[in-house]
Amino acid sequence: IKDDVQFICDAPWPEILKWLGKSWIGVNGMWNEHFGIGVVEYQAAGLISVVNDSGGPKEDIVVDFDGGPTGFHATTVAEYATAFSQALSLSPADILAMRRRSRLSARRFTEEAFANRWIAQNARLIDLSKA
Repeated sequence: IKDDVQFICDAPWPEILKWLGKSWIGVNGMWNEHFGIGVVEYQAAGLISVVNDSGGPKEDIVVDFDGGPTGFHATTVAEYATAFSQALSLSPADILAMRRRSRLSARRFTEEAFANRWIAQNARLIDLSKA
Protein backbone atom coordinates (compact mmCIF):
# COMPACT_ATOMS: atom_id res chain seq x y z
CA ILE A 1 0.00 0.00 0.00
CA LYS A 2 2.93 2.37 0.63
CA ASP A 3 3.44 2.66 -3.14
CA ASP A 4 -0.21 3.69 -3.63
CA VAL A 5 -0.72 6.17 -0.77
CA GLN A 6 0.74 9.63 -0.50
CA PHE A 7 0.41 12.00 2.46
CA ILE A 8 0.44 15.69 1.59
CA CYS A 9 0.98 17.90 4.65
CA ASP A 10 0.46 21.67 4.96
CA ALA A 11 -0.50 22.06 1.32
CA PRO A 12 -1.63 25.47 0.06
CA TRP A 13 -5.29 25.72 -0.99
CA PRO A 14 -4.61 25.53 -4.77
CA GLU A 15 -2.75 22.26 -4.26
CA ILE A 16 -5.57 20.91 -2.09
CA LEU A 17 -8.04 21.71 -4.86
CA LYS A 18 -5.81 19.90 -7.36
CA TRP A 19 -5.76 16.77 -5.17
CA LEU A 20 -9.50 16.93 -4.50
CA GLY A 21 -10.03 17.08 -8.26
CA LYS A 22 -8.17 13.84 -8.91
CA SER A 23 -8.80 11.85 -5.73
CA TRP A 24 -11.26 8.99 -5.38
CA ILE A 25 -11.92 8.67 -1.65
CA GLY A 26 -11.90 11.21 1.17
CA VAL A 27 -10.95 9.74 4.57
CA ASN A 28 -11.59 11.11 8.04
CA GLY A 29 -10.63 8.84 10.91
CA MET A 30 -11.03 11.28 13.79
CA TRP A 31 -13.16 9.83 16.59
CA ASN A 32 -16.12 11.93 17.75
CA GLU A 33 -15.23 14.98 15.68
CA HIS A 34 -17.75 17.72 16.41
CA PHE A 35 -18.38 18.56 12.76
CA GLY A 36 -15.88 17.79 10.01
CA ILE A 37 -15.62 20.56 7.43
CA GLY A 38 -12.98 18.53 5.58
CA VAL A 39 -15.60 15.86 4.98
CA VAL A 40 -17.94 18.48 3.50
CA GLU A 41 -15.09 19.53 1.21
CA TYR A 42 -14.66 15.89 0.11
CA GLN A 43 -18.35 15.71 -0.66
CA ALA A 44 -18.41 19.01 -2.53
CA ALA A 45 -15.55 17.69 -4.66
CA GLY A 46 -17.49 14.49 -5.36
CA LEU A 47 -15.21 12.13 -3.43
CA ILE A 48 -16.55 8.98 -1.81
CA SER A 49 -16.32 9.56 1.96
CA VAL A 50 -15.02 6.96 4.42
CA VAL A 51 -15.41 8.44 7.89
CA ASN A 52 -15.34 7.45 11.52
CA ASP A 53 -18.69 6.15 12.73
CA SER A 54 -19.07 8.91 15.33
CA GLY A 55 -19.65 12.61 15.85
CA GLY A 56 -20.60 15.09 13.16
CA PRO A 57 -19.47 13.05 10.17
CA LYS A 58 -21.81 10.24 11.25
CA GLU A 59 -24.73 12.33 12.53
CA ASP A 60 -24.75 15.32 10.20
CA ILE A 61 -22.60 14.92 7.11
CA VAL A 62 -22.21 11.38 5.73
CA VAL A 63 -25.91 10.58 5.94
CA ASP A 64 -28.45 9.23 3.53
CA PHE A 65 -29.51 11.97 1.14
CA ASP A 66 -31.95 11.93 -1.74
CA GLY A 67 -32.73 8.25 -1.19
CA GLY A 68 -29.25 6.80 -0.78
CA PRO A 69 -25.94 6.85 1.06
CA THR A 70 -23.32 9.56 0.67
CA GLY A 71 -20.40 7.47 1.93
CA PHE A 72 -19.27 4.84 4.41
CA HIS A 73 -18.74 4.71 8.20
CA ALA A 74 -16.13 2.69 10.06
CA THR A 75 -14.59 2.32 13.49
CA THR A 76 -12.13 -0.55 13.45
CA VAL A 77 -9.27 -1.32 11.08
CA ALA A 78 -11.34 -4.15 9.60
CA GLU A 79 -14.34 -1.85 9.09
CA TYR A 80 -12.17 0.75 7.35
CA ALA A 81 -10.73 -1.96 5.10
CA THR A 82 -14.27 -3.13 4.27
CA ALA A 83 -15.42 0.43 3.60
CA PHE A 84 -12.48 1.07 1.26
CA SER A 85 -13.17 -2.22 -0.51
CA GLN A 86 -16.85 -1.36 -0.90
CA ALA A 87 -16.08 2.15 -2.16
CA LEU A 88 -13.60 0.85 -4.70
CA SER A 89 -15.96 -1.92 -5.84
CA LEU A 90 -19.00 0.21 -6.63
CA SER A 91 -20.35 -0.01 -10.15
CA PRO A 92 -19.84 3.06 -12.34
CA ALA A 93 -23.55 3.91 -12.00
CA ASP A 94 -23.42 3.59 -8.21
CA ILE A 95 -20.25 5.70 -8.03
CA LEU A 96 -21.85 8.44 -10.09
CA ALA A 97 -25.05 8.32 -8.00
CA MET A 98 -23.16 8.48 -4.68
CA ARG A 99 -20.98 11.32 -5.91
CA ARG A 100 -24.04 13.24 -7.09
CA ARG A 101 -25.82 12.73 -3.76
CA SER A 102 -22.70 13.78 -1.86
CA ARG A 103 -22.27 16.96 -3.86
CA LEU A 104 -25.93 17.88 -3.44
CA SER A 105 -25.77 17.04 0.27
CA ALA A 106 -22.73 19.32 0.74
CA ARG A 107 -24.86 22.28 -0.34
CA ARG A 108 -26.56 22.06 3.07
CA PHE A 109 -23.37 23.56 4.52
CA THR A 110 -22.78 26.51 2.21
CA GLU A 111 -22.53 30.05 3.59
CA GLU A 112 -25.83 30.82 1.86
CA ALA A 113 -27.59 27.88 3.55
CA PHE A 114 -26.24 28.92 6.96
CA ALA A 115 -27.27 32.54 6.39
CA ASN A 116 -30.78 31.52 5.39
CA ARG A 117 -31.14 29.32 8.47
CA TRP A 118 -29.74 32.07 10.69
CA ILE A 119 -32.27 34.58 9.35
CA ALA A 120 -35.13 32.09 9.74
CA GLN A 121 -34.18 31.28 13.35
CA ASN A 122 -33.82 34.96 14.22
CA ALA A 123 -37.23 35.65 12.69
CA ARG A 124 -38.69 32.94 14.95
CA LEU A 125 -37.05 34.53 18.00
CA ILE A 126 -38.41 37.95 17.05
CA ASP A 127 -41.90 36.47 16.64
CA LEU A 128 -41.60 34.77 20.04
CA SER A 129 -40.55 38.04 21.69
CA LYS A 130 -43.68 39.72 20.33
CA ALA A 131 -45.99 37.06 21.75
